[in-house]
Amino acid sequence: MARTRDPKPSPRPAPGPPRHAGDRSLARPAGYLAAALGAVGVAGWLAGFAFTGVPPVVAYTNLATAALELLLVLGLLRRRRAAWAFALSLEGTQLLVNLLGMPQILHGASQLVSVLVVLARSTLFGFLVVASNEFRDIDDA
Repeated sequence: MARTRDPKPSPRPAPGPPRHAGDRSLARPAGYLAAALGAVGVAGWLAGFAFTGVPPVVAYTNLATAALELLLVLGLLRRRRAAWAFALSLEGTQLLVNLLGMPQILHGASQLVSVLVVLARSTLFGFLVVASNEFRDIDDA
């Protein structure tokens, strides 16, 4: 009498197409842009040139956001949903703070740097919004 094998369930589901495949992925550029913004923000704060003439509230939020961005980079590059959600809310808040402080920023000494930071933050915010479906929960990994 021939033995029949008991089919055991596979511990992993069958592989399908990756959710982040394609040439138009914005998840990795968002991670790299967050790293660049964080590094420039911290370096600018330490050098003391980037935030001269900027209102103190904007300067401190830029420093705090730069430090948090550096902490979020690894999660963004790994396409973690929690890192995406926190980065999206962080960048949205920071973008609002910078836009509300824009009149005072434009009268400060570092106008070009401040405007470039606002443009980079708005670009990162756009990348995060457009790439929202590329970020997954840890359970989906």
